[in-house]
Amino acid sequence: MRFDPPYHCFLQQPASWMSSVKHKAATSSDRAVPLLPPGQRKGQLEELLALLDVLEVVQAGLKDGSAEAFSSLQRLLQALHGIARRYPSLRLRQALQAISGHAHRNDPNALEQLLKQLTDVVAALQEIIEQMAIPESHLLLIEPDEETAALLQTMLTGPGRTVSVARTAAEARNLLQQTPATLIIMELNLPDEDGRNLLLWLRGRSLTASTPVIILSDRTEPHVKAECYALGADAYFEKPFDPVNFMATVTAHLTHHTVRHGVDPLTGVLDRAALEEAFLHARKVYPPDRFPICIALIDFDNLQAINRRHGPDLADAVLQQGVQLLASVLRPSDLIGRWTSDTFCVLFLNTPLEEAMRCLERALMALRQTPFQGHQGQPFFATFSACVLQVRPSHDSLAQLVAEAQRCLERLGDRRQGRLITPETTITPEKRRVLVVEDDEDIATLIHYRLTRDGFEVVHFANGREALTWARQNVADLVILDLKLPGMDGFELLHHLRQLPAYTATPIIILTCLNQEQHVLRGFELGADDYMVKPFSPVELSARVRRLLERHPTPTSMDD
Repeated sequence: MRFDPPYHCFLQQPASWMSSVKHKAATSSDRAVPLLPPGQRKGQLEELLALLDVLEVVQAGLKDGSAEAFSSLQRLLQALHGIARRYPSLRLRQALQAISGHAHRNDPNALEQLLKQLTDVVAALQEIIEQMAIPESHLLLIEPDEETAALLQTMLTGPGRTVSVARTAAEARNLLQQTPATLIIMELNLPDEDGRNLLLWLRGRSLTASTPVIILSDRTEPHVKAECYALGADAYFEKPFDPVNFMATVTAHLTHHTVRHGVDPLTGVLDRAALEEAFLHARKVYPPDRFPICIALIDFDNLQAINRRHGPDLADAVLQQGVQLLASVLRPSDLIGRWTSDTFCVLFLNTPLEEAMRCLERALMALRQTPFQGHQGQPFFATFSACVLQVRPSHDSLAQLVAEAQRCLERLGDRRQGRLITPETTITPEKRRVLVVEDDEDIATLIHYRLTRDGFEVVHFANGREALTWARQNVADLVILDLKLPGMDGFELLHHLRQLPAYTATPIIILTCLNQEQHVLRGFELGADDYMVKPFSPVELSARVRRLLERHPTPTSMDD
């Protein structure tokens, strides 16, 4: 295919120095540059690469005798002086000092010396890039034409950048399932699918919803371009295209996007890799033998049950809201990141353990009071459990601390409904808890006596609405309920309980004087596990309770 000039500017030093710089950047230390989060360092790299690209264009213009090239060089030198102040590079400062005296003279006789000095500036800039140990940007190129794909891959590959090529929409989807992309460049005319359908899929997928997408296509119709922008494209280039503008656009989008490298796309907090790097940096700034640092592993309770009952969108909403509440009580110096799909980690810097616990208690209380609209508009409430521990000098990695916190949470067993603990917390075996909803005081007393004698903890309510309010913020191993209740009848209470994530699989026994067939059938249709008719035997009731608990060992084991 044809490229508009000046494409030759990008091929003057294509493979040799680019591959060399890329290799060195991957292996050298970053002591020459400030220690920053990976996204910020990545943004700095893209800034330097953009300067290198433009310097190459200026070099070509100087050789052609362009007066505009001299004006551009003067502006670039001002920018490079700012770079020299940010990076401790003696070589760059010396090169800039040497070239400053010649950059203002459009003298053909001094051109050779000027080009030599400009080459020294480029080499000094490359040296800074070599010292930047940064995570790579991964670009996905979706282009069915082999020649065009090979040419674009040569242009796009460079320090801190890798490029994968897909020929079809199906191949692009498979690659994205394996490796997330930092930026996507795509043709619309694909052999198996209209590229606009693929663009729609990209924007509907959480992991690529905010990934920059640049369209590079033979399609020149205005309505096609307008539709692509409406579907979420960030830029649109028609073929043939100007490679200078194209590469400048690629660099700009990488610069803006990669400052968010290391950010979880769903919640906006740090991802695992960024959090681990932040922890290593924090240990240097706050040595654990001199400053208190705490970490908290946060596990959102019943998230899998919420996912199954209400769908993944609502489960995502619980995570987003929970993280927002956490962030609202954290100080600017504290960091929160996503560790796994439903666990998060908080770094409390220069914070005693007791203060970290108080912070989490405030967030948990706020989450308990936040209603979510579930299936068929029924509200439910979410909680999280957490283990907080203090960093010791022997802790040299965040993964080591998280593993210790995970073992700490496992000590809770099956009961993790809004529990905040430390490794020193004494975990005593808890009695199985039975929620009894019965308005007849004599019957309630009889049930309480028998179940307590048999080793159960009994929580009693005489009002159906009050029982539901309690259940939204507490967990029970089994529920016994009457059907004739004040406030809310037993059928309605049963329906609402089955909407709560913590009670989707909890055994429920109906204990009532209503023995008509329609009542029994309705009870089982709403999710009851057993149906007993009054008068009843307390011994038989206790036996049925034990039998159901043996079949349903835990209230939340399905979510652990």
